[in-house]
Amino acid sequence: MDYMEVDWSKAACVGTDWRFFFCDKDSGFVPGESKTVNRLLRRICGSCDILNECATYAIEHETAGFWAGMAEEQRRDVRNGRKTRPLAA
Repeated sequence: MDYMEVDWSKAACVGTDWRFFFCDKDSGFVPGESKTVNRLLRRICGSCDILNECATYAIEHETAGFWAGMAEEQRRDVRNGRKTRPLAA
């Protein structure tokens, strides 16, 4: 799936500060490591109308950040067949 094939304007995260999805150790919030941030991001993703499209795009193309309720490690595990794609909760 190509980035332009997704109608990102329908995403539940529109208007959310993108830095929450691409945090790093310097900020103190690392997707996949910070339980508080993960819960917030999963709640946003869980209410999204384009969750499946976002997940498909992210699994195919994104190695950084938090996409479709999944941290980087989770997407890597899905790519490598070690996990199935989780639903955001």
